[in-house]
Amino acid sequence: MKIRARYRCGCLLLAGCAALTACAPSAPPTVSTSESQAGVKALAQDALSRRDRLMPEPYPCGTGWTETPTGYVVAVSSWAEQAGLRPGDRIVTVGGVQVSGDQERTQAYRRVPAGGPFVVGVIRRNQSATVSLPCRYQPDLFGAERRTLDAASRGDWDGCLVAAREARRLAGFTAYANVIWEQSCLRAKNPSMTSPEGAEFAGRSFEAAQLLLRDSRFVPGGTADAQGAVRQIADDLKRSGFPGYASDLEAQLQAALATLPRLQLTWADNSTNEESFVVERKTGQVGTYQHVATLPPNTTTYVDMSVEEGVTYCYRIRAVNAAGRSGYTNEGCALPKTPTP
Repeated sequence: MKIRARYRCGCLLLAGCAALTACAPSAPPTVSTSESQAGVKALAQDALSRRDRLMPEPYPCGTGWTETPTGYVVAVSSWAEQAGLRPGDRIVTVGGVQVSGDQERTQAYRRVPAGGPFVVGVIRRNQSATVSLPCRYQPDLFGAERRTLDAASRGDWDGCLVAAREARRLAGFTAYANVIWEQSCLRAKNPSMTSPEGAEFAGRSFEAAQLLLRDSRFVPGGTADAQGAVRQIADDLKRSGFPGYASDLEAQLQAALATLPRLQLTWADNSTNEESFVVERKTGQVGTYQHVATLPPNTTTYVDMSVEEGVTYCYRIRAVNAAGRSGYTNEGCALPKTPTP
């Protein structure tokens, strides 16, 4: 069994964006029209509990961006952008201390001294960079974000909407993470789709899906993970009497998928009794192999849609059954490329 990695122009898909702002709660999943007010309240209660545990008070220096749990920046305020931070940057250090998960970053942000300096290290297009940010204390934004969750957790939908809109204004930028609670609380009010509130809910749902698509493209594999949520919103909008929004979202999704890089692997199936194939990948020649997929028997091709342009990836594959595992294939390495129109 041999492996051959090659380019195949088409869709690379960007990683799932469960976006969260560094100074805001984790964004909840999109709430479909079939979910109850109790479901929205439960999501808000969980998010509020997590927020109070990890961020009981405003950061000494507020963050002017939205980041994913893996540290990818997906939206930035004008002042953070002027300081040099860019969507697509992955935050790997805060104040010179390495951080990996969202809890480590949250703790590091809390340790930034009042007044600064506020310095983050990022990986940008596989290169290291340092960004020195201005220190902005943001208690009003902190309060509005918490009031949003508190109101939603109690079923105060009007209070949730007021606080969510205030938080969005104070943040100074718009991202999926700072519109999803507004969309969820609008949904929880259960408006008639023929009423002005119903039209407002449809418009906010459309905006949330657009932002999810936009933000997800900055994370390797994000669009692939986001497409299910985008299609769910499109289906909900179509069923609710807004087919124009639905068809527009589907077109935007297809356009996003068609412009992203990917790598296709092919290999010869020389075994006769495999139960699955296991695909492993590492970044560059010196990285560590990690599991990326388990495939059905008789599979001879795999498209990796969680790759990033400008980064070399290496792969190996082996067959597995109840008796054990085969040896690995030869290593195949390739550099993804963005497809041309």
